[in-house]
Amino acid sequence: MNSATQSNSAEDAKDALAEAARLRDQGWRMASPTWFPLLVSGTVVLASAPAGLLLGTIGAAGLYWPIAAVLSAVLCAWYFLALPAQAPARTGGTVLATGISMLVAVLLLLWFAPGDVLSVAPWLVLGAGFAVFGVAWRSIHAGAFAAITLVATLAIVITGPGNGDVILGLVVGLAAISAAAAELLGAARTRR
Repeated sequence: MNSATQSNSAEDAKDALAEAARLRDQGWRMASPTWFPLLVSGTVVLASAPAGLLLGTIGAAGLYWPIAAVLSAVLCAWYFLALPAQAPARTGGTVLATGISMLVAVLLLLWFAPGDVLSVAPWLVLGAGFAVFGVAWRSIHAGAFAAITLVATLAIVITGPGNGDVILGLVVGLAAISAAAAELLGAARTRR
């Protein structure tokens, strides 16, 4: 083996190691993208109770959810667009289509659904949407949040407690915040 061949081999090895490090870093940046939508959803859900109390009247409180839904969608879109590493086209397309579908479905429900459907359907949309996110991003935490949201919604429908909306909001909000924290902690452990 001559020195030119050895030099090329050493250069190739350095390039391969640099590429591996770049791919590792890119993979880590993409490892936990669901923490942000989980955090936003949990914050919006938990803020709905004080917002309802502050807004007072039914008409004013009814403005909270359409505004919160649109702002949440805009924040999450900004987050995904600002990611340093973008998702593969198929995953990104699935997440985008699901997010838009969730927003449209919730807005349609808020504007046109009768009261008894309105108390349940948006929660089912949230749970189903995060189930898709969990599969698309391979996130156990987003999937767990989706399952908790769907099971809690069905439990409230079946048992029909007087404070069902408050209980459901508390369970879903805390589950979303917990899932976001778990997602971030899991990502931090894998980075070490």
